[in-house]
Amino acid sequence: MLRHGAFRRRDPADAEEVPPPRDPLIGSSWGRMLPGLYAGGLIDTMMAKLAGVIFKRVGDSRPYPDHGYVQKQWAAIAPHQVRLDELVTTKRTLDLEALLEEDSTFYGDLFAHVVSWRGDLYLEDGLHRALRAALQQRQTMHARVLELS
Repeated sequence: MLRHGAFRRRDPADAEEVPPPRDPLIGSSWGRMLPGLYAGGLIDTMMAKLAGVIFKRVGDSRPYPDHGYVQKQWAAIAPHQVRLDELVTTKRTLDLEALLEEDSTFYGDLFAHVVSWRGDLYLEDGLHRALRAALQQRQTMHARVLELS
């Protein structure tokens, strides 16, 4: 008879084979949509892995000169589709609330703001829209593109 708290030794031959822990995103719709993004589980880790998967490159600054455009001037630029894999981000982190909000454009522009400079397209505003498009398995999104010389 075993006392409370005592353990009985088990014969290894009687032990059941326990499968290794499974990552819940592998094989799920999220894992299929964004292969390679589930490693680590943190949004910053995910953003670091986005280069080559969704975006051309993940940056953390605006390398182009200040254009001085305000919302009214951006609104005058007609939006058109841009490919996500041609975009270079200007932010390394994402506000998760902005991504998950139903109507995240209440006070802002409906379209992302992209600056074309020296052959690259820099995503200045709209990272949450771009990531949401990727999560919906879209390869393009509508954006206003400002051409800087």
